[in-house]
This record gives sequence, structure tokens and C-alpha cells, in this order.
Amino acid sequence: MRSAWKGLFQHSSLVKADLTEGSRTTGVFSRATWVTLNWVGSTFLVYNGKGWQEVVVTAAHTDHRLGEFARTRAFFIPKIKKKKSKSKSKKQKKVKAKAKTKKK
Repeated sequence: MRSAWKGLFQHSSLVKADLTEGSRTTGVFSRATWVTLNWVGSTFLVYNGKGWQEVVVTAAHTDHRLGEFARTRAFFIPKIKKKKSKSKSKKQKKVKAKAKTKKK
């Protein structure tokens, strides 16, 4: 938790940048930077540790950090297991065929 007297953290390169609405996208490594009202409408490319994710800032994003809108983990989707068919494998069929020929 950041001390109240220090204020919100904003990376120095973002404070200096021209972030008016419709301006070019800005790449950001600093996920801890707080979003302010004057950035509404701007587009950021936030680095999530593996790649860049595009974040378009809206009024609802203010007073949150940029890193909150760029996921770092993929959603886990369990694989569906296929049911085994009742047919026997080729190897089992060969073994049975050999057993039948030996009995005769």
C-alpha cells in the first residue's frame, strides 16, 4: 500500500507524454501506474510478462492501475477426455487369432 502523502504513482515517461484522446498507442512496462481522468480515451499497450495487451482507458478505469486490465495468466480450460471405444486393439486381435490356431 502506498502512503497517502506520496500520492498516486505515475511513471515519468507517461506524465511527459501527450496522451490526448485519439493519440497514438503508448507501450507501458509499468503496470503499477495509476490511471487518471486526463487519460480517458487513450490507448496503452501494457506488457504482461509475455506479450503486449491493448488497453483502451474509459472513465470506469480511473483510480485503478494499468496492470489490472492486462491479464498475466491464461484461463484454465480442462480438456475433455474421449471415451474409449469398446473395439479391441489390433494387438489383442492378433493374440486371440494365434490362440485359436494353436488349439486346432
